[in-house]
Amino acid sequence: MTSSGTNPASDVPTLPGRYGPEAEFLERAERAGVAVRGLSSYGMGGGGGCGGGDEGGDGDGAVRLVLGYAHLSVADIGYGVGLLAGSAGR
Repeated sequence: MTSSGTNPASDVPTLPGRYGPEAEFLERAERAGVAVRGLSSYGMGGGGGCGGGDEGGDGDGAVRLVLGYAHLSVADIGYGVGLLAGSAGR
C-alpha cells in the first residue's frame, strides 16, 4: 500500500490492482464492518477496476481509498485496519 502522505487525518492509500476492482473491495470492507470510500466516489478518478475502461479508473487497476480517522482512537484505528486487512481476501 502506498500513501499520499499529505494529510495525516485524511489520507489516500493506494492498494495494488490485485485488491480490486474497487466496487468488490468496498463490498468486502462493508461486510467486515469497515466504512471506506473509493476515490472514484469523489469524481477524482483512480477508481481502480481491472484496467482501462473502468468508470473513474486510470487504467492501472489500483484501488484508491479515502480514509477519515481523526475521530478515532489509536486502538479503533488498529482494529479497523485489522478488519480491512482481513476483508481484502487477496
